[in-house]
Amino acid sequence: MSPVSDPDTFWHIRAGEYLWETGRFVGPEPWSKFSGEPWVLHEWLPEVAYFFAAQSGGLPAVAWVGVASIVTFYVVLYWAARQHASVLPAAIAAAAGWVGASGSLSPRPHVVSFVLLAIFTVVWLRTARDLRPRWWLVPVTWLWACSHGMWFAGVVVGLAVCLGLTLDRRVGVRGAARLAGVPVLGVLAAALTPVGPALLLAPLTVGDYRKYVTEWAPPELLDPQVMTVLAMVTVVAIGWARGLSRTAWTHIAILAVAAGWTLLYFRTVPLGAAMLTPLFAGSLQTMLAVERPRAGRVEWASVASGAAASLVLAALLAPSVAGSPGRMPIGLDDDLSRLRPGTVVFNEYMVGGWLLWGHRQLAPVIDPRTEVYSVPYVDEYMAAVRAAPGWERTVARSGATAAVLGVRSPLAYALRTQSGWVVKDQHRGYALLERP
Repeated sequence: MSPVSDPDTFWHIRAGEYLWETGRFVGPEPWSKFSGEPWVLHEWLPEVAYFFAAQSGGLPAVAWVGVASIVTFYVVLYWAARQHASVLPAAIAAAAGWVGASGSLSPRPHVVSFVLLAIFTVVWLRTARDLRPRWWLVPVTWLWACSHGMWFAGVVVGLAVCLGLTLDRRVGVRGAARLAGVPVLGVLAAALTPVGPALLLAPLTVGDYRKYVTEWAPPELLDPQVMTVLAMVTVVAIGWARGLSRTAWTHIAILAVAAGWTLLYFRTVPLGAAMLTPLFAGSLQTMLAVERPRAGRVEWASVASGAAASLVLAALLAPSVAGSPGRMPIGLDDDLSRLRPGTVVFNEYMVGGWLLWGHRQLAPVIDPRTEVYSVPYVDEYMAAVRAAPGWERTVARSGATAAVLGVRSPLAYALRTQSGWVVKDQHRGYALLERP
């Protein structure tokens, strides 16, 4: 339990409110006069849930929902590992998977993708054993597509298993086509969400902005989360290499996809962790050289009671721990509230969502919904934040009469020393500046 501090959570709450009030899933961006692209609410289901939580219990309730999603993720990881290992290796594998994803566990819709990808991996591993298509994955894919833009990760797992079964010569062309019908229909189901076919192209919109968004940067190999997942890959690969029998192509395909997610972007490292957990548990079980006992009622009652106790404790702590936003400059609230409605604020990217949620009368120049701004606009904004040549023109053209910037940022220094802007207050490393 901790204060809500993820910069994206705040605008997700307001997005849920906007959808609940208007019923619009796609259309012109409604809040910023600086946006130049249509807004697609492709994560609307969790956003509405966050809005209801905020309506009922404020930020403490939102923080509790975040804890509930994390607890759910761990329980699903343990369940996934338990399908391939006994209690001890399953617990170790679930803990490793949780550590691998820990850098992205916050009150945001992407946790839905982590949970469902672990479930999809286990289910497709069962299909690899019995060759039975699980058609119920199609409506689940629809729900996933209503929750987060990484819904296609489940489709990739299904296609990887179909390819592996073909390479293993366990199915022919007709059999592979029949199994591939599940992920193909999943794509069609995603096109039938309230967003419509535009949802299929939504993941592609982030491509031009990756250079500016930290979580879309390549992962650092010495990062603890990345090291944990790569260690899982290594253990699985070594275990298979030392095995007495040939490793199935289906397992190799899943391992390759998981490793690919891990090495692609920092944001996709948790996808690799979720997929690897059952494979890692199976490798640990092989090292024990004992049979895997089936889970009984006592075991699952223990898991359920532990999860319930965690949620109760989080509910008791939430009002005192998460009553106000974390990392955001809430000490500037009074001064920001006194600004005239419509005041343009030249803000740091990280506080844009908080301003949209907590100071709706203001007009921030940018927020974490990067895809609603044109690429040239974002390029110009980033250059201005660095105080690169031409920053004066960018600030003047925005019409900003106030700014919320890092105290030591180049632009804050330039505004003070070259344009005479005055620092009104500071909090948590941010300064509120006003134009004289």
